[in-house]
Amino acid sequence: MPSLTIIVPTFNRSQLLKSCLEFIRKQDSSIQLVVADSSIEKEKAVNRETVQGMGARINYLEFDLEIQPLEKLRSALGVVATEYACLCADDDLIVVKTALESVGFLARNSDYVACHGYYLRYSLTNSKSMLLEDWEYRGPSLTATTASGRAIDLLSNYEALFYSVQATPMLRMSLEAMTTSPYIMHQELANALWLVLAGKIKRIDRIYNLRQAGIATRHSLADHYSFIAERFPSLTADYAFMVEKLVAKFKSVLPERDEGNLLQSLQFGFMVYLYKSVNFIVLARQMIPNYPESDLRPLRQIRPPSFRPSGRFVLDEFIERGMCYLKERVLRRMAPIAIHSNANGHPVYISRVLNNGLTSQYREEIRQLF
Repeated sequence: MPSLTIIVPTFNRSQLLKSCLEFIRKQDSSIQLVVADSSIEKEKAVNRETVQGMGARINYLEFDLEIQPLEKLRSALGVVATEYACLCADDDLIVVKTALESVGFLARNSDYVACHGYYLRYSLTNSKSMLLEDWEYRGPSLTATTASGRAIDLLSNYEALFYSVQATPMLRMSLEAMTTSPYIMHQELANALWLVLAGKIKRIDRIYNLRQAGIATRHSLADHYSFIAERFPSLTADYAFMVEKLVAKFKSVLPERDEGNLLQSLQFGFMVYLYKSVNFIVLARQMIPNYPESDLRPLRQIRPPSFRPSGRFVLDEFIERGMCYLKERVLRRMAPIAIHSNANGHPVYISRVLNNGLTSQYREEIRQLF
């Protein structure tokens, strides 16, 4: 089996890093790890002790506090000696078995450049318990025969590819592609677009990653609309500039995979992406987790309020109507079910919505993980 390295960047979250590394080591004590740490000195001291207690096969790298996250990742990748690599945030939990299965798939299928599985969203209800909330990423594989087709498919139903398993040279190129834009939003898009331009993306029917829900995912709807509305000229201009640089870089590095209409396809796809990003159904799912599509479908009948050219979008009434529809179901939907106590004796819970949608395969995968 070709070898794999998992890169774990961390910044001032020593307890989360410890949990992440313990989760990985519990599954596979021999997997190669690189920890990229740019924390304050107090946190670094804790992290050094954590890494030393994990045994061999962990390359611990220290960086200056002011280093940019992308520069830190590219530097960490520079020490990777294995044929394949992937990233895992310090607050996420990666399923090693699925990562290794992804490596095997890529080794057997040269027309695929990235592989991953399904992502679950979880939250820490307190310091000693975890709630598995819902699926985070569960979109299909991107297998169109053309780069333009894969780009449109990606942008029409966008899910990040940042944490997928890739051949180490491809991961290096996809990180380099992120330098084409100063916007974090567009940096992530550039990373995913590079991959779909370069080849197909495989989604394995297995749990691959558990992503921790943060405060940032429960943003105000008004803030989200206003962010796009107030920055629309600069966002679209930067995207246009970014994809021009991205396509030029792509043509110079992988000329054999070039298509004449790439730039036009990426411009069209961005219009679809923006429309989806301000879709009320999508935003409601982000604000209030654990609601399946069947529950949210009636929200399609709610229309946005009028727009005031002199100010922000007027969304108070829009939000209130949507929240009234959901409010009466929140407590029942959020009530968790205790499913397991992990090795540390801490309970693991699962939301009722996720529990109702799990097949026996995923139940068994979760049972093995905890």
